[in-house]
Amino acid sequence: MLPSFVLELHNLVDGHIKAPTITDFDEAMTFSHTKDAASGTTLTPLLATDPATVDVALATAHAVHVSKAWTALLAGPEREAIFERLAAALEARAENIRIAEMVDVGDRTAISGYGPMVLRNPDVLRDKSLKDEAEFVDMWSSLPNATGAIKAVPIGPVVVLAPTNAPLGSSLIQILSAIFYGCPVIVKPSPFAPHSFNVFAEAILAASLPQGLIQIVHGGAAVARRLISSPFTKGVCFTGSTSVGLQIAELCAPRLTPFVLELGGVNPFIVLPGADVALAVEGLLRTFLCVNGQYCCGATSVLVHASLRNTFVDQFLGAARKITIGDPRDEKNAMGALNMCISTTLHRAVAALLDAPGVTLLAPDTELPKNGFYAVPSLIEGVPDDVQVELFGPMALLRTFQTTDEAIALANAAPARLKTYVFGSDADRVAEGVDCGWFDVNQSEFENVASFDFSPLSGFGHADARFFTRRVLRN
Repeated sequence: MLPSFVLELHNLVDGHIKAPTITDFDEAMTFSHTKDAASGTTLTPLLATDPATVDVALATAHAVHVSKAWTALLAGPEREAIFERLAAALEARAENIRIAEMVDVGDRTAISGYGPMVLRNPDVLRDKSLKDEAEFVDMWSSLPNATGAIKAVPIGPVVVLAPTNAPLGSSLIQILSAIFYGCPVIVKPSPFAPHSFNVFAEAILAASLPQGLIQIVHGGAAVARRLISSPFTKGVCFTGSTSVGLQIAELCAPRLTPFVLELGGVNPFIVLPGADVALAVEGLLRTFLCVNGQYCCGATSVLVHASLRNTFVDQFLGAARKITIGDPRDEKNAMGALNMCISTTLHRAVAALLDAPGVTLLAPDTELPKNGFYAVPSLIEGVPDDVQVELFGPMALLRTFQTTDEAIALANAAPARLKTYVFGSDADRVAEGVDCGWFDVNQSEFENVASFDFSPLSGFGHADARFFTRRVLRN
């Protein structure tokens, strides 16, 4: 029995819950309804918010900003009480958020559990590199070792465009950072994975946040364009594909609206001579198991030294065969399902690749559930070197190389690289040669120990103090 919060859809606008009503929009032409990733059961129609309601949300966010009522609360003791109420409301609903994301995305582990910790320790959101960062927004602070003062002024309403693969998990840190720095937020969930935001809306109302501080409007690209193009919007945060990120940058250009883009890439996974092949196979499968491969840092381009190719493939198939795949509700399954849209896109891309002569699918003979959206961990061999594609699932292209220089060239041939994995003893040379912002050497870890800058086309900017505020200097 599915819970009610995945069988309905709600906007939260100006403190009021109201269902979106538009059914005739581009994304709904492709997928008329959302579906349970694991079973394929129909959930809710794809729905979008009408333009008038979007405009109400924008006007409400603008009114919250110009009133400065929220920034006044941030400097006083009431901030702690408000953040604690929201932390408690999220904690009380953590299991429902997890279930909603599991139903939409197919992975049993929600990554949004950090919310209460951040709300109770909001200073973790500060940028330690800014030695002169003002303690509170909209208040003058004296500069250390200098005459003068500085004031951090919130930029205004921020639009957060949530992704499909980790809907609330990826966007919550942007939402909390925005309100910490004094900016009202309008969130637009992905139309293909919207249901955790029903639970989030409940938490916002239960916490009695200032009306209009955080709003939620559902829809597709048309709603996103209306939000971004509004003169009330002063910042945009997007997590998703590079192609959509470039469209957002173009929409922001006429007003020079600041934006942060967390994108992806064709991430190289390089196995050099002398590598521990078993460790490399384990590392690759770890990237496939993270959100079932629906992960921006997942390995997409596997580059193996030619001398290790047969050993690597044999060990990959043997290890992949042991992975149990099925409904994520069953703890015995190591890999769950895929979001309906991500799965459809993945399988179409793979089918197109396999249509070409000489291309081979290397996969274990794993039996998948008859219903729902699933994929077997696989390698695709024989794809020409000039074909670069981010598969976004538990699948990757396999190519071989003879020299480290050739591996570096193959890695750099991709238009974007968010993360590079290197196994073997010549990792320093690869790290110097591959244009990438994040390297893992002889491991596959998913928590970065420090912030890093994106390589070209894999992202842009950081959702931190320098994004959410303008610093005003007074001498």
